[in-house]
Amino acid sequence: MRRIVMLLILLCVFSAADAASLVVLSDMSLCTPGNRLTRDFEDGCWQLVDYETVDGVRGIMAFASGSQDTGELTLPLNVTGPHKIFLGINYTKPQEVNWSSYGELAVKLDGDFGYSRVGAENMRQHAGHIPSKMGIVNEIYKSIQEAYWKTADLTGKSLVLTRLPRDGSW
Repeated sequence: MRRIVMLLILLCVFSAADAASLVVLSDMSLCTPGNRLTRDFEDGCWQLVDYETVDGVRGIMAFASGSQDTGELTLPLNVTGPHKIFLGINYTKPQEVNWSSYGELAVKLDGDFGYSRVGAENMRQHAGHIPSKMGIVNEIYKSIQEAYWKTADLTGKSLVLTRLPRDGSW
């Protein structure tokens, strides 16, 4: 099983059959449709920003403002067979008091019936004695939170992502 990581920022997958076969997809400018991507901070578009991690991973992340209706993006995965999928997300704003633990991003593989909501892990919900990785009103814009999403056969598949509206209308 291969592993893919995604920087939505970032997507990592790695083969279930071969744990050494890590694939990192770090260029969200490859998403379609291209008219929903911009470097010019246009309304209704996903913003593209270059980044580099301390581990030397370089890429282009896509982000959307909480008030923007940016629509879906599709990222071709170009791998075959079963893979473990890890999502890497950069939460660019401090965690707010009314932050949704269910997240504001939704992902699915094309052909899936529905989306999975993606949110920051909040350790306070699970173990009060363990401090939150995110903190409250902390600067978190410099980190990428990576988490396992699911294992699936990715032959011929693409990842579909969308931003959820903050007003709870989704």
